[in-house]
Amino acid sequence: AWIVTVAVDTPFFPRDLLSRLAEAAHDKELACASSAGRLHPVFGLWKAALAQELEQQIENGLRSIRQWVALHDAGIAQWPSEPYDPFFNINNPADTAMTQKVIGVAGFKNAGKTTLVEKLVRELTLRGYRIATVKHAHHSFDIDHEGRDSFRHRQAGASEVAVISGQRWAIIHELRGEDEPSFAAILAKLEPSDLVIVEGYKHGEHQKIEVRNLALDHPKLAGDDPTIVAIAANGAIADAPVPVFDRDHVEALADFIVTLMRLDKR
Repeated sequence: AWIVTVAVDTPFFPRDLLSRLAEAAHDKELACASSAGRLHPVFGLWKAALAQELEQQIENGLRSIRQWVALHDAGIAQWPSEPYDPFFNINNPADTAMTQKVIGVAGFKNAGKTTLVEKLVRELTLRGYRIATVKHAHHSFDIDHEGRDSFRHRQAGASEVAVISGQRWAIIHELRGEDEPSFAAILAKLEPSDLVIVEGYKHGEHQKIEVRNLALDHPKLAGDDPTIVAIAANGAIADAPVPVFDRDHVEALADFIVTLMRLDKR
């Protein structure tokens, strides 16, 4: 018999946790999760027969699960920590930003990702939902323009420039050699919303809609990636492993997202 354990303050742990731990424990007494070079011993798979030994260690004064794991030849299951660490835990109010409801839109170049995001934002906003979006760019971009006062501030060396008007405001942060912020850090900067729609971060642990342009010979994501929960395509797909929706008419897909994300009906 085996027992699996998880931490209650880590709501984004991977969906394949049990299968990956079982693979790591195939010739061991126990297995634990790891990410970013750090062991997460609370996320473990243990032989039930270890209970008596653990009880004895506790009676002997051992109080650290990490120290107890170190006494064994444990199997280790590794997970990537980007775009965010799936073992991120909530310790303070700022961390609760990661509890935002997030749906991703993923696919390859010219699949129609941005157009789909645009249509979903419009449809869900018309239904009364407050929507935020995140776009991950693989290239340099600029939202400021040469000649503008704010552009001149940055050119002079300002690390951050805030621009404010009666209609909108923006803060432009220059990395200047710093690491790109994590997905979790970006979510923490957003105001509360009903749903965050993410374009990019294809390898993140959040649930995603795969966008397909059937005229292009792109690799398939659904079936191999457990985070893909639906496909939006410009045609029918036979034997798809997840529900398929019309990429160009998003009402049904929006209904699916409302149900999946458990949004309050409007």
